[in-house]
Amino acid sequence: MLLTIILFAACTDNNDNPGDPTQLPAIDAGPSYTDKTVDVNRDGNIYGQVLLRFYSDMPSVAYISVADFHKLMTAGDAMKVTRQGNLYLLATRNGTATVDVKADYLHSTTYAGFVDLMWMLDPTLAPNAMYDGSKYIKFVKMESPSTFKPSSGIRLDFGKYSIDLHDDGSNVYFPFATLADIYSDCNFHNVSYHDDLVVVSTKLDIYSINTIAPEYAAKPYQCETVTADMAKFRYQELCFVFDNLYGYPGRTILEQNGMAENGFDATLDLIQNGQIVKRLLQSTNNMDFAWGRMATQYLINDGGHTSFDAMTGLPENIEGDYVERLMEAAANYPEAYAMYRDWKGE
Repeated sequence: MLLTIILFAACTDNNDNPGDPTQLPAIDAGPSYTDKTVDVNRDGNIYGQVLLRFYSDMPSVAYISVADFHKLMTAGDAMKVTRQGNLYLLATRNGTATVDVKADYLHSTTYAGFVDLMWMLDPTLAPNAMYDGSKYIKFVKMESPSTFKPSSGIRLDFGKYSIDLHDDGSNVYFPFATLADIYSDCNFHNVSYHDDLVVVSTKLDIYSINTIAPEYAAKPYQCETVTADMAKFRYQELCFVFDNLYGYPGRTILEQNGMAENGFDATLDLIQNGQIVKRLLQSTNNMDFAWGRMATQYLINDGGHTSFDAMTGLPENIEGDYVERLMEAAANYPEAYAMYRDWKGE
């Protein structure tokens, strides 16, 4: 599992949006928001535009309609969104899910199929095998959907991580990054948003956004800080990913200290230097965050399967300079640097 948190950009217009008076009232409209339409770069070509939403309580964090996100990732395949009382039923070609925007959760008995993108390559490929070994997706043979052992029903509790879902009476809005993590798959379909551009990759190349748009991919690494709301969100999202999508190989320090039972956040409080790592991962300073990632790599070292260190996946056009800056700053992070050296076997 490779997880990269990207800096999102927010626009500055703070006007309220009253919505369409003919539709049903929202269940959880959230605070005032601003909509922004941005271009989409799909595999190196401009592919239309998409509407993003920015709520006033988290103005740096992009939200998107889940139906628009699904269409974005599938190049036009429809997700049907149906209001059922205070719930929303979401239906894709291979699965369904129910969303409660008031309680901030998603429930599905067909989760792997619901977020499946592998059908675009070959209908016989296993759905969403990127997260094989997680709580919800397990395969005997990953190449065959028939070997999938589904859970009787899964619940993604976003509220546990203070990740708010919203609606407008007919559409459900998730944080863009949360959907990007959920939709990741074995073909490394991935998507990024910052600086008024969405970039989508559908190629079998784990770093393909770096190839599609190298200058765009480099920008987050060149920013010294993020806003307080973005720092809060990226840590919350990181906890969500580790608790729900991580593959649990069974031999890491975090697992040995109870992460499967207690969660990522609570486990950091229990282990040596864990609270230092947490503070770095929660920082608005991007060098702090980078060294938090370096230390976390030691805690999740499983022999090479999982990558989270700050040097993996760097765009080639900034790799040398960034690694040099990272190492120059090492003296400011003695505990994290020691964990990095342990991971490297030095």
